[in-house]
This record gives sequence, structure tokens and C-alpha cells, in this order.
Amino acid sequence: KHPRNAGVHVAVGLDVAPATPGPTGPVDGAEAPPVTPPVVEVPADVAEPLGETRGDDVYAESVVSASRTAQSPLDAPNSTTIITAQDIRLTGLTSLGDLLRRVAGVDVMRLTPGDTQFSIRGLNQRFSNKVIVLLDGRSVYLDFLGTTQSDTLPFNLEDVERIEVIRGPASALYGADAVTGIVNIITRDPGEGRAYAALSGGNDGVGRAVGGVTARSGGLSYRLSMGYAQAFNYAAVVDPRRVDVLPASGSPYGLMNVWFNGDFRYQLGHGYQLRFGNATQTGSSTMQGVSRLRQIESAGQVFSQTYAQLNTPIGLQLRTFWNGFGTTATVDEQVTGAIPTTADDIVQHIVDVEATYAHRFGTGFRNDITAGLAYRYKYIDWVWLGPQVNTQHHFAAYLQDQMRIIKGLQLVVSARLDSHPLLAAIQVSPRASVVVRPSRGQAFRATVGRAFRGPTFLESYLNIDNNSPLRGVTALGAGNTKLRPEEMISAEIGYANQASDYFALEVNGYFNLVSDLISLSSVDTYRLRDTDGAGAEAGGAIPAGGFIGAVDAFPVGVLRYQNLGLLASTGQGAQFRQLGAEVGVRVFPLDGLDVYANYALSDTAPNNLTAVEAQQRLRGFEADQRTSLHKVNVGVQYRSRFGLDVSTDFHWVSSQLWVEQVSDVATGVAFQSFALPNYAVLDARVGYRLGTHLEFGIVGTNLLSSGVRQHPFAQPIDRRVWGSVTARF
Repeated sequence: KHPRNAGVHVAVGLDVAPATPGPTGPVDGAEAPPVTPPVVEVPADVAEPLGETRGDDVYAESVVSASRTAQSPLDAPNSTTIITAQDIRLTGLTSLGDLLRRVAGVDVMRLTPGDTQFSIRGLNQRFSNKVIVLLDGRSVYLDFLGTTQSDTLPFNLEDVERIEVIRGPASALYGADAVTGIVNIITRDPGEGRAYAALSGGNDGVGRAVGGVTARSGGLSYRLSMGYAQAFNYAAVVDPRRVDVLPASGSPYGLMNVWFNGDFRYQLGHGYQLRFGNATQTGSSTMQGVSRLRQIESAGQVFSQTYAQLNTPIGLQLRTFWNGFGTTATVDEQVTGAIPTTADDIVQHIVDVEATYAHRFGTGFRNDITAGLAYRYKYIDWVWLGPQVNTQHHFAAYLQDQMRIIKGLQLVVSARLDSHPLLAAIQVSPRASVVVRPSRGQAFRATVGRAFRGPTFLESYLNIDNNSPLRGVTALGAGNTKLRPEEMISAEIGYANQASDYFALEVNGYFNLVSDLISLSSVDTYRLRDTDGAGAEAGGAIPAGGFIGAVDAFPVGVLRYQNLGLLASTGQGAQFRQLGAEVGVRVFPLDGLDVYANYALSDTAPNNLTAVEAQQRLRGFEADQRTSLHKVNVGVQYRSRFGLDVSTDFHWVSSQLWVEQVSDVATGVAFQSFALPNYAVLDARVGYRLGTHLEFGIVGTNLLSSGVRQHPFAQPIDRRVWGSVTARF
């Protein structure tokens, strides 16, 4: 048979990396030998902890994120796509968001060089908050905002073995915030791979320098890496000739970061293994704010994660990690004489402690049990949040049973309990999946489940005097401690076929009910004769006459977080239904040639409201179509035996309609619709491998057109081209 993907077995439109070779195995960037990889059932003698991969068979497909244990993608209870190390190398892309753009059903928008937001199957937004991003199974979520700043994460893409993208609700195992899915970045084990150094540079200040070493010494293995990246903004938000509006700084950089990552593994003997490490990033970036806030400069930004993990031979894993974050954020457009919008000295500390146990037993059929207990401590110090309590304690427990009823039939049942300090009820997140395997290379899947997202610190405790277009006038921003959790009920069916060495196919359809979306959507108007108590919702009473001396301004209104479309009589928000489908195919017609194409359909609309009720309660959000109805991806990769590599990725999305907040003189804020036309993105790379030690490449992004906006308030994206050289030792 013809070896597909040059020795790497690829599944269902999913790019699946093999288990990482040992020190004497194939080298990244080198051609793999012409081996015909079979479709292999992943052995499951022992459940693997999250972030670990099996090494039973070099070509065995294995994913760990969908069930927290290693399994074939065909057995996974959710739609799963894998971006391999080879995909990362061939595309030459250095942004996680740009890589995810290739995946069916993933919504990606680049706002600035330092801010790419993404969601899965819709509901994307500035500060996207419904996808959990994991680094080797550890969350890098910024809990106080409810988002992940993916462009400033402290890791080198050269160290990544694969990126697993789980589409569909995953709260049954991961709790709050895993509403639409998971992105798990899995790096190579310490001591595996080779040392490397890479340098790239191009137009508009694009530059990147990274390096890493890995080694083993006795029972200790380690990997040390570091990097630096920079890029100019695509455009200046404020014309330097203006005097009525001033920029926060004169820096042209939209991204300037340096980072360090150290991972260690120590074999304690008798099957015990200790893993520990630290990753730290510092620098500055530009990003989009929320509500009326536009571009924000984050200066002196620091993100750090320190972790320790003990694996035992009895299936018990103990893990803890700390996420620290700090920055000073300033709105880039400062109205002369108006209230300055600055969030000084934001500090976040998150501590996670988790115990997981995995065990296999038989009850007439095979049962793989995974159970866990988790605790999450949150601390935030931020002037925007006022004097409220700045700590929270979260507790969780989960249980999953993967039952192999008979050969070719698997049932997966999962459930998780989460305790949130601001939610009266314990959140229950169940999931059930049936997988039927009529043959080794095919699978039918049906999954139902519930996911939720709890309110963040920002949504609960916001307390800020916003600036406005007029001097001496403020529009207050307020949180809400009585918010209901966002909820998604989901049903999905899917089919996967990877029986051939020449093509792979996947087809998915889903139906979601989304309730109680949290939004800055409640507006109250103040008048000058309003007296004490009028502004209590924003953190305190407004003095007689409404004047706030601390900021020398009159409040004209308050904009507060609430569940979108909240009805006072029932206490429930609006419900939306989502209908969607995904089709993906990947073919391997010739040795070294890999062609993929996928299409995603996504439609979101109010479900439990009449047209009149929607207009009255949703303030224009009933017409919101921020998720494109149609998305298309097409790509080609070619790897020659004489060293030439070529890769192209084409991405097209249909038009969008965004409902966003704008400034209003009378009320402080109003809602306005912004149409975004369809747009296309073309990225390409040409590379040449000089043996197994040296590689050159030229990469171009957004090659079709310059000035495309991927959000109404985003910077217009221009063309960028850079050259790169990578050396491996």
C-alpha cells in the first residue's frame, strides 16, 4: 500500500502525530522511512494521565484530551482534530490561532499582532471565554477576564508534539469554561528530540528567535527552551496628527515578548515518576477590550506557570500548578481631558490541586474508570473591581466509565460536579457517548452532554467610571453577583473513515441549546436630579446632584453585566439554538503529497422568543451573526525526497454581523450593528532541508489582500513575509 503522510498515519481529516521517537528515531524535519502504517487500536492496559502519550506502537494513533486517557481518535467521545509537529513545521506559522484556522468548525479572528481570539462552533468574541486552552493538560486560562491570551503563551512551537482540538462540550471532565471545546498543546517529553536554534525576520518588524536543548542523565530528563518574538502593529489606531485623541504610547509594536520554559522528569524507581517545571513570559502586546473599549496596550505583562506532578504505578496521579499574571493595561485612545481609562497593576494568582485515579476492571465487559477530585484557588487584585472580595475557592469531583460492551461497541459515561462560590446550586455536567466500530477503520459516534461557564471576576465585580466622548461625563460599568451560569446542552452525531491509506474522511452534525449568555447588555440612564443611591450598582451611591468628585464627572448611565435577554418574571435569559455540520477529507495521492479540505456550516438564532420578544429583550442581538454561516479550508502540503517542502493554506468565511456597544451622549452606551464582509486568508511556505541539520524557509501570511478586518474593531491585517533558518544538533 501507499504510505500516507510520509510514514505518519493521519485520521479522519485529523493530523495525528505518532508517539515521539526516542533519541535514535527520526529527526524533526527529516523524511520518515517509507513505512506503511496500519490502523492500530491503541492498547489500553493502563490508563494514561492527561498530557501523557503512549509509546506502545510508533504509529499508533493516540489522543488524550477527549477522555483524559490515551485512546484511538476513532474511540473518542467528541470530534477530535490533531495538528501534528509536521503540520507546524511545514506551514511555518508561529501563532496558535493561525494554526487552528485550518481546523473545521474553529472560528478564528486576529485583532492585533498580539491578540488572536478563537472559539469552536461559534460564539466567538473579543476576550473569547468558552474554550479551555491547556499546556500539557494544565489550564492557561486567565480567570479574571475569562479568556486565553494565546499569542503570549511561554512555549516554543518547535517543542510541540501535537495539538489536540476537541470540538463540543467538555465540562464533564474539565468543568467550567470548557463549553465549546478544548485545545490541548502537548509538548515532547523531556529528553526526547534534539537541540535546535531558529531565527526568522521579515517586513513590519516581524522577528523571532528561539532555541532549546534536551537531554537525559541517569533518571533525570530535561528540556530547556527560550524565545523572543516581535511584530509591529498592522495599523496605528490613532493618527499621530490628531490632538483631540492621544495614543497611550508611541510604540509601534503590537507584540514584543521573551519567554523561558523548563520541563523536568525524574524516574523515582518502582514505577514512580516526578515531573516539574516552570514557564514564564514577559513583554508587551496590544489587544481589543470589551464593550466600548477599543484597543488596549498591555505593558510589563508577565505570565508564569509552575507545576509539579507525581505519576504512580497504581494509576494515581497527583498534580498541582500555579498561574501568575500581572500587567498594566491602558486604552490606546485617550480623549484629552477626559477620565483616563487605565487598569493599573492587574495581579492574578491561580492555584490548582488535582488527584486523578485510573483503573481497569471487568464486569462481564471491560471498564476503564477515571475519577478525580480538584480544587482551584483564585486571587485577583484589580482597581476595576472595587472593594469586593478578591478571592474565590472552587471544588470539583468527576467520574468517567469507558465500557467496551462487545467488540466494536463502546459506551462512555461521564459526570462532573462543580462548586462555584457565586452559584447557589452545584453544577452538574453529564456526558454520554456511544461509539460503534463496524470495522477497524470506521466509527459512528453519538454524544449528548451539558456544559457551563461560571461568571468571572470581571462579570461579577466590575466597578469602573468609564470615560465618554464628552469631558465631565462618565458612564459607569458594573458587575453583577447574581448572574446565572451560561449553559449549553449539546447533541452530536459523527462518522469517521480512515480505512484507506489514501484518504481519510469525517462528517459531523450537531445541535446545541445555549442559555443565559452573559453580556454587558443592561443599560440604565441617570438624570442630574438623581440623588444618593442611584449608583449603588456600580459600587456606591452617587452624591446629590449626581456629580462624582473623584473623577470630576456626571454619570449619565450605568452599563452592567446580565444574562442576555433576562426576563424578571422568570429570572432566566434568552435561549439560542445552534445547528451545524462539518465535513472534512484528506487525501494522499502521491508519496509526500497531502491535500486536505473541510467545510463547516454554523447557524445560531434565538430559540425561545418570538420576533417581538427578541427585539424587546435582546437589544439587536437577535440579528447577531458573528459566526459565519459558511467556512471553507483547503490546503496542500508537499514534501520531496530531495529536501523541497511546499505548503499552502486557504481559508474563507462568509459575511458576519456583529452587535457591539458604542458611546452615546444621552445614555453613555448604545448598541449598534456592524456588518463584516466575507474575507479570505492565504498563507504559504516554501522550504528546503539541507540534510537533517539545516532548514531554510520563506513564509507569507494574508497573501491575497491587505487591509482585511476579522472583527469590526480589529486592526486591518496586512501582508507579511519573513525568512527563517533552523538548525538542529
